[in-house]
Amino acid sequence: MVKKFTAFKIVMGLVMVGLVAIPVTALASLTQFQFYPNPMDSLTPASIDENGTITKTSVIYVTNFGWYDVNSILIATSVLNESFYFYSEPLIRASVIPKGSIMPILITMSVNTTALNATGALGDFLNTSSFFGQTILSVRYAFALATLSTLLINPIGGMSPMFNLTIGPAILDLVTNTTANVTIFFLNTLQSYNLNVKAELRNSSGLVASGTGSFTIPSAAFFAVPFIENITISTGGVSIVPGGGYTLIFTVESPFGYTYTESGYEVVPT
Repeated sequence: MVKKFTAFKIVMGLVMVGLVAIPVTALASLTQFQFYPNPMDSLTPASIDENGTITKTSVIYVTNFGWYDVNSILIATSVLNESFYFYSEPLIRASVIPKGSIMPILITMSVNTTALNATGALGDFLNTSSFFGQTILSVRYAFALATLSTLLINPIGGMSPMFNLTIGPAILDLVTNTTANVTIFFLNTLQSYNLNVKAELRNSSGLVASGTGSFTIPSAAFFAVPFIENITISTGGVSIVPGGGYTLIFTVESPFGYTYTESGYEVVPT
């Protein structure tokens, strides 16, 4: 599919790199504010905790160029991308901005991978590297002179802990015929985290072989970091027959629950 760059996307792209501010004006210059995303925020990867919640903290700068103090500024945030929309816990903050001043405001956006997995959307999320943050600001000026609302869409960077997950065929150990190595590959767009996984090889009769793996995934730093590793599966003594027709069940046990099933899976002799 060829993606077209609309005028909206071009403007949003300029906003993302901090080249364009979004002004909102009411009653001429009496009430005017602007706010800007911090372009340096894109250099800091998001983090994931042991419960599978991915969090990204950003800073926006709000300036009050009007003649009156801002009595309050109400902020709500959510997370979205072009493929599907995910509403995070709203952040609501009330602040006062004096006239002629600039205020940095810290905003936190998050995606709960456990909640996504419960809705069946986690697989889509794992194949989407970049997300946007939607920040809605509602401003009330002194004496209720005017109430304004506006929207900023800014990047919150990579949010997928296993972008482009790929699982290779099981490579049989011909010395024992009872073990095989399953190779996993993906890109990490987050800070470093610990990954615990399980792989099960099944056929029509049931479980054939299984194995687990625990890995420390390196930090993404400025770019997505390729991760490749083997999980050794074993039958415990029975030989594995090479060929196709197997089913592989790959489960991420932590930091988030996710199960990937591949039918028609193949065991390849070395």
